[in-house]
Amino acid sequence: MQNINNIIKTAALAIIAAVLATGCINEKYSMQRNLQSVMIQLDVSPGSEMTKITEAPTDQEQAINTRRVYAFNGNRMCGYYHLTNTYTGPVIMDLELPDGTSVVDFYLIANEAAMHLTDDTPALNENTTLEQLRNIRFTSLNSSGGMPMYCIQTESIDVSKVAGANTADGHKGHIVLDHHVKAELSRPVAKLAVYAAKADANAPDIRIKDVKMLAKGTRQYNYLLEQDPALLEAIPSRLNDRDLLVPESLMVTSSYTDRNDVSQYDPVGTPVYLSEVTEGSSGWDVNAGDE
Repeated sequence: MQNINNIIKTAALAIIAAVLATGCINEKYSMQRNLQSVMIQLDVSPGSEMTKITEAPTDQEQAINTRRVYAFNGNRMCGYYHLTNTYTGPVIMDLELPDGTSVVDFYLIANEAAMHLTDDTPALNENTTLEQLRNIRFTSLNSSGGMPMYCIQTESIDVSKVAGANTADGHKGHIVLDHHVKAELSRPVAKLAVYAAKADANAPDIRIKDVKMLAKGTRQYNYLLEQDPALLEAIPSRLNDRDLLVPESLMVTSSYTDRNDVSQYDPVGTPVYLSEVTEGSSGWDVNAGDE
């Protein structure tokens, strides 16, 4: 279990970005002379796997309850969209871009209410800066909020490649681009499930009294977005070990004929979600040398 982070990478939700109308960037800011409003549509759909192994996500793990999208041209926010319900149609937003081709970084965040943010992490809103987005941290998950998910996608957008003009109220004259973006939402935690079985069906039943993640392998908080290893190494561990066995003990009665068939095992406790750590090896049963 030392290599939880490498074994079970958080899996993905597929997204596609195309072009249409709704959710304008805040237009109280005066637009520079060479800026124009162009329109991008993002079609969001959940992926079929929870992890990059084989496990299918639960309904909670694949649900998208809220969506927030930030778009930046350099350090300037050029687009913003926020949806607070489970609407499954396209996400449509306006961008303010200069003439020619611009590099735009999209930051997508789903189910933000699922995170218990650290005290120094500001709540997300239309004024959130790029630096604040990159430093979102949370201490635990709120199961009723779904699973937090994110994506950072960089696109080169040419405002001259238009599909037409929008005529919807509030968007008249805004240019609809002939541009499709493909992105992928990921989960920022790993999922760990423990199973046990006897190798010999005739062997006595086994009682498991304790399963825990040692404090050294845990972290006090987790970043939503991917970070440099040096930053992850600086995150302190929890003060106490993390108990994984609920209830307090379990009788293992199952036995396996196929060691790799999880259905032949008894589940030990309930699955847990773990923060990313830098230690570990690429194989779940390989000791990386750090006890």
